[in-house]
Amino acid sequence: QYSVFPWSTDVSRSWGGLQPQITIMLNSGLSGLGYMSHDVGGFAIDENAPYDPELYVRWLQLGTFSPVLRTHSQRSAEPYCYPNHQDIILPLIKERYRWLPYNYTLAWENASQGLPLVRPLNFYTPGSNINDDITDQYLWGRDVLVAPVITRGATSRSIVFPADGSDWVDLSDPTKVYHSGDTIASYPAPLGVLPMFARAGAFIPTADYD
Repeated sequence: QYSVFPWSTDVSRSWGGLQPQITIMLNSGLSGLGYMSHDVGGFAIDENAPYDPELYVRWLQLGTFSPVLRTHSQRSAEPYCYPNHQDIILPLIKERYRWLPYNYTLAWENASQGLPLVRPLNFYTPGSNINDDITDQYLWGRDVLVAPVITRGATSRSIVFPADGSDWVDLSDPTKVYHSGDTIASYPAPLGVLPMFARAGAFIPTADYD
């Protein structure tokens, strides 16, 4: 009767449909709806642009680190509908399963403390308005920073790190460490790359999934 798994309506399959999804998850999570999700790939088809593999991949990257991962659309919702991008899509789906131990922790935190799974960058600096205008990045739990690419044709993006005193390790290249409050003007993010960073010193439990 009282569903705790809402979604952001039958959003359009468009870049304009993708871009608000982070803000929706952040606002809903802070309002007590920790499992806000979205129709990955976009639901409502624009007949002028019914098929957009780049959009699907970028949306799936965001969906992989969202409370609910569900592809859903009027048509071409399934991953196999994008055969030319299976080298990106299949590893993403496996990654979702690999992260289940960490995600279980987020589910427990939500059930026991009401904490959202998707958290704003200033979540751990109470009373501070620093980073409160960042609407295209988020913390996945306490220890992971996710910065999806949500602009058509983009192969890089700027990244802001929380001003909470922590260092952040690049999960794509652990030799690179960024500091509290740092900004990267242009982080390389071609289609197959989802920029992600882990809080230095954190334990990130994952499963061995093949």
